[in-house]
Amino acid sequence: MRSLPPLNTLPAFEATARLGSVTKAAQELNRTHGAVSKQLKVLSEALGYSLFENHGNRLVLTAQGARFMDEVAPSLDRLANAFEAARLSAPKSILRLGVSATFASRWLMPRLPQFYNVHPGIEIEFKMAGRTPANLEETDIALTWDRLRYASDRWPYESIGDVHFGVVHAPGFAATARGTAYHVTTRLVPDTLPTVWDVWGKLSGVTVTGDRDATIPQTGLIIDMACNGMGAAVIERRLVEDALQDERLVAPFGWTEIKGGFGCYLTANALNKPEVMAFVAWLREVV
Repeated sequence: MRSLPPLNTLPAFEATARLGSVTKAAQELNRTHGAVSKQLKVLSEALGYSLFENHGNRLVLTAQGARFMDEVAPSLDRLANAFEAARLSAPKSILRLGVSATFASRWLMPRLPQFYNVHPGIEIEFKMAGRTPANLEETDIALTWDRLRYASDRWPYESIGDVHFGVVHAPGFAATARGTAYHVTTRLVPDTLPTVWDVWGKLSGVTVTGDRDATIPQTGLIIDMACNGMGAAVIERRLVEDALQDERLVAPFGWTEIKGGFGCYLTANALNKPEVMAFVAWLREVV
């Protein structure tokens, strides 16, 4: 039978030895100062000798404490590595996700590590959507944020949150007020929705005219062109949050809300897959 120290005391000992402070160790371990001090006392009593000496405002290991630290630190590292390897080697569930490339790269990808941290057993297989939502026969779930384009009852729809569309353009872009209308030199138009300006105008009550319309095949390209002063665009707010924050874009009319416009289409068997419900629940937390 192994003779082991109180195992829950070892992280407190290692952190205190490494940082030279009970306070810093408690902060790193998200424990109270008192809890860490108590664990160090329990460990010291179990070993039968002092582990630390006070050197001014810093705790320094005794000779015996230093020898013990030489064994404890690599042992904790090996245990952590073994645990992570075992966790990652568990069989993974595959979630087939339909999503547009622009939405995936500009909004989903920066947040996806949060999902993997909480659900390491789920692996997402991407199916890129284009002019229409991804073919549901090839997916478990298809995300949609563009409710100016996709607003069909063809597939079962699960609302996750609202969307907000507005006109954006670069600061200093040639745009003027003409009576009750707004006039720009160039309106950027997605080739998948040539009526986007009219649809948004009816929802917002704002008329925006242009000297010319430039038809562009991809939303990400439209955003880049708007940031570089090449035109104005109607865009969902989530896709341009970073550009608005660093003032590469402005939104002169604010945002028109579409209730329940962020959501997903589900296949019939998706409701029976726990990984789908886990993903939907996570989305509700982060939107």
